[in-house]
Amino acid sequence: SGKGTAENVRFLSVRSFGYDVNSTNFKTADELGVAELVASIINFFTAVKADIFVGVRGSSYSTDVFSVRYYMQQNLKENSRNSSLSGNYLLGPDGIEEVVGSPRPHSCGK
Repeated sequence: SGKGTAENVRFLSVRSFGYDVNSTNFKTADELGVAELVASIINFFTAVKADIFVGVRGSSYSTDVFSVRYYMQQNLKENSRNSSLSGNYLLGPDGIEEVVGSPRPHSCGK
């Protein structure tokens, strides 16, 4: 999970007047008060790189994941590379439907 991985992330301790690239003084995400942020970033990119993503209608998070996956796939196609980011699905009141093509803009109402 993102939370478990975030606990293992270490940041180089930087002083306001500069930093020492040879320093071994690292701080955890928790010590810096950014563990939840780091976990959410890890979770986001895990969803982006997944073989299949099932999002929820009305979720800005889902819209963002769909959009990144769509444009990454377009970039891979344009550069003649294989893309495995094709399994996008949307969970709504009528069940699960496949998201084909460019995702719709985010809307809380629909």
